[in-house]
Amino acid sequence: MKSRNYYEERIIEDIHKELGEGTHVQVEDVRKNNHVLKRGMTIQRKGYNVSPIIYLDSYCEKLEQGANMDSVVKSILKIYRSSLLHNEVDIDFFKDYEKVKDQIVYRLVSRERNRELLEDVPYTEFLDLAICYCCRYSNYEIGEGLILIHNSHMETWGVGPEDLMWQANRNTPQLIPPYLCSMDDALHGVLDQEALNEMRQVQEETGRYMYVLSNEQRCYGAAALLYPGVLRK
Repeated sequence: MKSRNYYEERIIEDIHKELGEGTHVQVEDVRKNNHVLKRGMTIQRKGYNVSPIIYLDSYCEKLEQGANMDSVVKSILKIYRSSLLHNEVDIDFFKDYEKVKDQIVYRLVSRERNRELLEDVPYTEFLDLAICYCCRYSNYEIGEGLILIHNSHMETWGVGPEDLMWQANRNTPQLIPPYLCSMDDALHGVLDQEALNEMRQVQEETGRYMYVLSNEQRCYGAAALLYPGVLRK
């Protein structure tokens, strides 16, 4: 069986052939939450300063199972072209702390599962968890997202973790409001009706009702635990 490196090299070679000169293809490990590593590929071409990350793991698995290389490359290029921006995106704003400070928010992650990631990002300890910081970003072409703040960003801005915490504590509850719902509502559509009825019966018999605290975006909702006054309320 051929190695993953072989398939990656073949994919890169075929993309270069398809897109021609002036194309730079880079593949590297992308560290996600909870110590998960994925192989992410970016395709850079003249006139474009933003490129989507295309994860190769599933494509390599298909090739290992006998998929055709041409069809895999065509699928990758289809994703790339459909995500391609027609103009350069101005990201110079991220160099100026005054321009980003009102968009700094926090998220809560496991310290144990993200040890390597935390070596490169500013964070504040909270119980056995870590408070990390992100900048909310919105662009009419690429939509909304979060940029994880790294130590190098702090050095550029000349700020420390305490500055990020102050801003995030101020911004996050306003930009990403908390959302509280019953366990029934949270699991509706996940559990079948019989399981939901059993759960309701247990809650009624014990007089103890369960709720889920998250945020209105239902994304990184654990950080709602940190919102000032939310748990007391």
